[in-house]
Formats: sequence, structure tokens, C-alpha cells
Amino acid sequence: MKLSKLFQKKDFLLKIFSVLILQFCILLGSFYTAEKTNIIPKKLSVMLSLVLLSFGLIICFVFLQNPIYLLICFSLFSIIYGFICSIAYDLKEHKDLLVKSLWTTFAIFVSMFVIGYGLFYLGGSSLISEQVFIYLGIGLFLCILASFFIAIFLRGDTKTQFRRYLSFGIIVLFCFYILFETYFILQRPYQETWADSIRASMDYFLDLINIFSNVYSLSES
Repeated sequence: MKLSKLFQKKDFLLKIFSVLILQFCILLGSFYTAEKTNIIPKKLSVMLSLVLLSFGLIICFVFLQNPIYLLICFSLFSIIYGFICSIAYDLKEHKDLLVKSLWTTFAIFVSMFVIGYGLFYLGGSSLISEQVFIYLGIGLFLCILASFFIAIFLRGDTKTQFRRYLSFGIIVLFCFYILFETYFILQRPYQETWADSIRASMDYFLDLINIFSNVYSLSES
């Protein structure tokens, strides 16, 4: 029974989403604090330094095993990304656009999560192999890397046709990642520890921040 599989995973999913909500609260708090206090200079060099630091944290995150260290690393990443957002977005001038982009991202996530469950329900455990998931993980890291640097070097270039097509393509790409990650959360025999929950939450988190940034870019154009 595929439906019972979802209920069997409910505690694991609850852990994943509790960590995800916590990290978004940290990100928003970091962003709001940086906006109100102006502690982060709105300079390209500062933004690039923060991006490189965030990638260093992602690499550290991959090799950590202890759930406390994973959570600390995740939280530091959320704080730094909040600082990056304070440079990239102007809360005073574009508050409505930011809120709209946030709700759109949430709607996309819910839709892809439901479709991911449907994929599992129809295909069971034989639809996608473990090896494919490894390749998807490598591809995700490369896509995130490319997305960050594209966002930096094309910052302000939101009205060109190329930038719009690029943003749309990135949104579609990360939608597929949400779909496949949901499928594998339901399919794979996780131990369902807090460490597994934090790792799965980080996967979703990276998808969502990339979708948000490109939804915002499309909306702005």
C-alpha cells in the first residue's frame, strides 16, 4: 500500500519540515536584521565573499555526521544566505514583490511535493535507481554553483530575454529536483535519524532558495 508508506514516513517528514521551517526563520531573521541595521555593505565583493563562504559550508556539511554539527552548519549557511539576500534585494522598495515571490515559491514546492508522491505511488521503488540519484546530487551541486554565479554576474540584468529564459529554466530544473527528492525520501530505506532529516531538509532548502531567486527575477522583469 503506497498510501500507508506516506504515513509510515510521517515522523521523518515532520522532522524534515520542522528543520526546514527553522532554517527559513533564521534566514528571514538574518535578512531582516541586515536590512534594518545595514551591517552588510551592499557591494559585489562582499556578496562574492559570502557566496564563497556559503559554498565552503555546503562542502563541510557533506562530510559531517553528527546532527548537532549538521544543524550548526546549516544554521550558519542560513544566516549567510540571509546576508546575501540583504545585498541582492531591497526590502523597502520591493517588499510586495518579495512577498509575492515567496508565496509563489511555496505554491511550487507544495505542487512538486504532491507530484513527487504521485511519482512514487505510480512507480514504486523501481522507477529510478540509486545510481541515478547520485548523479542528480552531483548535478544539483553544479547547478547551485552555476545559479549563484549567474545571479551575481547578471545581477541587475533582469530585463533581457536571455535572463528571463535562464530564470525560467532554472525554476523548472529545481522543480524536478524537489520532485525526485520527494520520491527518494519515500522510497529509500532511511534510518530516519535527525542527521538524515537535516540532510533531506538541506536538499529542499537549496531547491527553494534557488527557485525563489529566479521567481523574483522573472517577476521583476
